[in-house]
Amino acid sequence: MLRMKDIRSLLLVLFLALINGLVFTFLVPPWQHYDEPNHFEYVWLAANLDHLPSSKDYDPKLSRQVIKSMIGSGFFDPMSPKPIIDLTEKVKIPGYNQLKEPPLYYMFASLPVRLLGSRGINAKLYSARLVSLLFYLLTVLIAWGIAREISPSNHPIRWMLPLTIALLPGFADLMTSVNNDVLAVTVFSLFLWGSVRLIKNGFSLTDLMWVIGTAILAFFSKNTALVAWLLFPLVLLLTVFRDRLRWLAWSLFFGSLVVGLALCISLEDAAFWYRATSQIESTRLADDKAVLGDYVLQLDSQAEVTPSWSPPLFQPLPIIIGQRLRGQTITLGAWVWTTSPSEIPTPSINTSGFSKYQFVQGNRSPSFFAMQVRLPEDATRIWLSFPNFSEDAEGWIFYDGLVLAEGKYPVDQIPSFSTPEGSKGEWGGQSFDNLLQNPSFELAGPRIIRLVDDFSTRILPDHSRLSLILTSIIDWKGAGSLYLISTRHVFQTFWARFGWGHVPLIGEDFSYRLIVGFTLVALIGCLVGLIWRKKWIPSSERIDGTIIGLMGFGLLTSLGITLLRQANSFGLQYLYVPVARHSYPLIIPAVLFLCLGWLVVFYSLNYLSQRWKRREKDDEIPSTLIINYISKYQQIFYCFVLIVLDLVSIASIAHYYDMLV
Repeated sequence: MLRMKDIRSLLLVLFLALINGLVFTFLVPPWQHYDEPNHFEYVWLAANLDHLPSSKDYDPKLSRQVIKSMIGSGFFDPMSPKPIIDLTEKVKIPGYNQLKEPPLYYMFASLPVRLLGSRGINAKLYSARLVSLLFYLLTVLIAWGIAREISPSNHPIRWMLPLTIALLPGFADLMTSVNNDVLAVTVFSLFLWGSVRLIKNGFSLTDLMWVIGTAILAFFSKNTALVAWLLFPLVLLLTVFRDRLRWLAWSLFFGSLVVGLALCISLEDAAFWYRATSQIESTRLADDKAVLGDYVLQLDSQAEVTPSWSPPLFQPLPIIIGQRLRGQTITLGAWVWTTSPSEIPTPSINTSGFSKYQFVQGNRSPSFFAMQVRLPEDATRIWLSFPNFSEDAEGWIFYDGLVLAEGKYPVDQIPSFSTPEGSKGEWGGQSFDNLLQNPSFELAGPRIIRLVDDFSTRILPDHSRLSLILTSIIDWKGAGSLYLISTRHVFQTFWARFGWGHVPLIGEDFSYRLIVGFTLVALIGCLVGLIWRKKWIPSSERIDGTIIGLMGFGLLTSLGITLLRQANSFGLQYLYVPVARHSYPLIIPAVLFLCLGWLVVFYSLNYLSQRWKRREKDDEIPSTLIINYISKYQQIFYCFVLIVLDLVSIASIAHYYDMLV
């Protein structure tokens, strides 16, 4: 039952969220959010066409208006070199086309745009941002509702959870942009609220329809909200199997996941080689023609590659190797042959902005080729890729005994390997260590069965292939440093990194270190609470561990999917670094763990304080001393940190765009 205290608390948090949201709505210059020009194009077309926009729709007048606004707003000023745009010609809005996205968000955002008629393009942009602001407020309201569901009366989480979400700068920035991430966050949060009610209260037809309805809405909002489809069976199991049978629900769910994963994976491909080719056969083949060991690499020259801009097969080298080799010469060699004699491109050595390969004659018998390559002085990331073959290419191409060695080696001589896997040997009288993993393809690696693998290219971002992503997970040597880069960027954009991920906090080195410390304290608090929660917190005050488990699993899944979006670009000139917005549908679980961690820290400090006071007074210390309160000073400290971070973020945006006098 709602009390007046709860209503006042909610209204205060919503008021703060409204003020904060309005500041971010009008502070950030036009088009300075992720893909905002292209999302607005969808909104404008939805408002002005008599049908749902499709990828074929285009309005040249709109494109010119948007680009003029981008130029006038200084969007292109930081770019070097600045693009030259001729508005007298047919132009398109630059960026990634969004017209294939689900339509629901754009239908909502187009409503005020319809009403503005002939008003300027910037006014229409801000009106669409205000629709996003409404979803932001709704998400804060949902967080408050979930906090009430999972906690008893007067529990601090009831104000901490919605307040933290309302004042989280990175979240406020995204939720006041024109972007369908906004609706994905709100819809999934609604799904989570209904799921919590089902698990806590048991079966209810109303709550079940709530959960089913929001899961369906997730499909029409954005694919980042489809984590709801993964959690839905778990929610049903936890609703059916209650109390002492909860272990059975978890066992059935995770057992099904493990069995399903095992049925979808086979050990057929060459380990540590990233597959984008759609060829039916494995990339690894036992062949009598193998020059080294028993296995060779096989590529179908006619097989499609998904995505089309990716090489069919590639392998990234660790960044530390790329940094060490910048400006130096390396030597690449391999045996190659074909089923149909023809001229074919060799494997390519690549860095950002640089690619080197040759054409050689492929015959039915293995022949050796080698080339020396001097890497650019600014090389950091190096990868080896196999070529995209021309449309008139025929048959199969086979490779064996690849060698990539640091230094100059004679291209007219054949290396001698000292190990069957090809990790080292001699070349022209010089010893070498092979920089490639599994260069003779003796080691088998996992791939996803074809039906699932091909289907994944239809639903995953950028048409990524599950087999490729799976390889990146096991290739910690080559991909680990790249994932560490993306983890750092996701963390910073979660808290406070703005624009297109390019606007940092003032004094970023110091600022982000403070945020790291604040987060680490919360994580330590979560760990302590997990171990000692039964000792310090009475059962009436504890949050249901089942709900915590559901949210934790959902959060880890969403973060994992966000980080793995990067894998597809490991073989491309442009390295995509993911940002936190793709995991924001799980914003409520993420912030909940942050709040719970700090609550345990406050409880721990109060526990130690009480023990110290009793010891000073020579009072008897009970074997079980329960502390379940936080002081007003601790509340002030927590709120102070959030407010300061928010104000510094606002100042950082204003400073970056030269708004401060």
